[in-house]
Amino acid sequence: MFEVIIFTFCVLLIMSNLSPKNLFLPCLFFAFFFSADVASAQSSGDDIKKIRKELKKKYDFERKRKEKEIKRQEKEYKAFLKQKKVAEKSRMEQLKREAKLTEEYKKRQEKERQDAMNEKLRMEAIAKKERENKADEEKKKAEKEAKEKAAEEKRLAKELAKKKEQEKKLAELEEAHKQQMAIQDKKAKESEARYKNEIQAIESSMTDMEKEALERENKLKAYYDEKAKIQEELNQKKLDETKKETEAEFMARKMKELDKLNAKIAEENHKKKIQTKNDELAEKLDEVLKKQEAANKAMEQYQKEAKERRKVEEEKFKADLKKLMEEQKKQKEIEAFKEKQRAEEEKRKKEFEEKKKAEEEAKKKELELKEKEKQRIAEEKKLEEENRLKEEAEMVKKFEEELKKAEEEAKKAEQLLEDMKKQEEQDARDRDKRRQEELDKLRKELIGS
Repeated sequence: MFEVIIFTFCVLLIMSNLSPKNLFLPCLFFAFFFSADVASAQSSGDDIKKIRKELKKKYDFERKRKEKEIKRQEKEYKAFLKQKKVAEKSRMEQLKREAKLTEEYKKRQEKERQDAMNEKLRMEAIAKKERENKADEEKKKAEKEAKEKAAEEKRLAKELAKKKEQEKKLAELEEAHKQQMAIQDKKAKESEARYKNEIQAIESSMTDMEKEALERENKLKAYYDEKAKIQEELNQKKLDETKKETEAEFMARKMKELDKLNAKIAEENHKKKIQTKNDELAEKLDEVLKKQEAANKAMEQYQKEAKERRKVEEEKFKADLKKLMEEQKKQKEIEAFKEKQRAEEEKRKKEFEEKKKAEEEAKKKELELKEKEKQRIAEEKKLEEENRLKEEAEMVKKFEEELKKAEEEAKKAEQLLEDMKKQEEQDARDRDKRRQEELDKLRKELIGS
């Protein structure tokens, strides 16, 4: 319609500029065009209605779409606000829980501190009691050791007195035995002197030949005694260890000695045979030999009696000595048994003390281990609590950061929504204004047409 008006206005201008003789053709053209324009104006009114209807439809559609978008954004915003409230509620609950946990942790720390203080006081009381018990035990031990030492000194003094008494008895017994032996030796010497005097008296009354015969008899007797001794050694094969000889060497040596003795005996017997050819000399020699034999028998009898007496004295001395030795042995056995008992008692006492000490050490070690275990558990609990609080602090920090981020996003969303609302309102106002202008223009065109 606007184009038609412009076109008409242009035609009128052109016509106003034409000369009158040229006016017919434009008038004709204008008439033709006016008739066509009337027809087109009628059709344009229908088009305008149609356009207006489409514009209204488009506007309604756009308005509904915008309303839906606004409702959706409002719904999302409400959901966000709801989520924000839930998050704030969770944060408040978290803060309350943290405050509660902090309070519980403080109470637990206070309880642990109090328990540690009580445990320390208990351990100090136990240590004090142990020190007192140890002091009492040491005092009792010292008193017991003093009593035992006094008893031991008394026992040793008693044993020393007994030992001195036994030594005195033994000395007296030995002295009596020595005196008895001295008497026996004196008697033996007197008898031997008497025997020698008798032999000298016999020898003094003998002639040189008789003396030679007597000397020969004595030599023969000595030779026969030595021969019997060698024969006994040969029979028993008594080897001389100092000479380091074999059995064969021993036998050879003894046979040589035996041959020498046999030669000496043969020589003396030969001399005896020569001398015994004189009957008078033989009778005298027999008489001398009888006297000598009688003296020898008397001497042998005395020696035998002295030997018997000595044997009796020796046996008595040995019996007394054996009795005394048995008493000493018995006393030593008693002392050894007592010493053994004391050693066993000392050993048991030492073992008991070592066992007690080991038990005390084990108990002390166990208490130390328990204390260390308690400290370790307390440290672990403390570390665990610190880690838990640290994790909770990190979680709260993370939650606060997320909440802050969400709040910022919510603010941005609110601002965006507000901007969108303002833009939508502005767009709606602009659309209303354009639509109103278009309607006014169409209205004017319709009025003008």
